[in-house]
Amino acid sequence: MTGRFPPTKLAKYPRMRAADVPIWETFLDRYGENYSGFDYDVRLGEGVDPGDECEPWMAQDWALQTCLRADAIGYELRYTTIFEVKPRANAASIGQILCYKILYDESHLGDPESIPALVVSVCDRDFVRIASRYGIRVFCM
Repeated sequence: MTGRFPPTKLAKYPRMRAADVPIWETFLDRYGENYSGFDYDVRLGEGVDPGDECEPWMAQDWALQTCLRADAIGYELRYTTIFEVKPRANAASIGQILCYKILYDESHLGDPESIPALVVSVCDRDFVRIASRYGIRVFCM
């Protein structure tokens, strides 16, 4: 897989927060060449079922709008990396990226192995150590 977007800086990244863009672009400068491409704002999971009171088209739209979304998915030859970008990671970030990995893996059976990753501007040694125990790569920009 190559992704819809090249492994270079873009004028705009779908749904990426303004505070996260410089962090992501630093990552691209350092590591972008390792990837064949990226997808952004990737919906994961089924979203929320609003129940039988909604029209089918509304229920489908609601489910799409409430899906979890990974900031980026990066494609390498043997791996797919699921990225969450934040100025500062915290304990909730570990749970967030692990949820993304589980949902991604469920919908991409047979694809290359997925690796969860956090791209942050501030990280502490405890956080990096804990994340690594769960197989999460941490890129400190």
